[in-house]
Amino acid sequence: MVKVELDIFASRLGSVVAPAGCGKTQLIADSRQRFSVQTGCLS
Repeated sequence: MVKVELDIFASRLGSVVAPAGCGKTQLIADSRQRFSVQTGCLS
C-alpha cells in the first residue's frame, strides 16, 4: 500500500472517507498531536 502524506489543516472543512483499517483514526490522532506541538495547545 502506498503511504500518502495528508495535511488535514490545509482545508477549513472536510471529511475522511476510507474503508475500515485504512488509518482514519490514526490520521486524526497524528494531526491533533502535530497541531498541539505547533500551537502549544492541548485541547
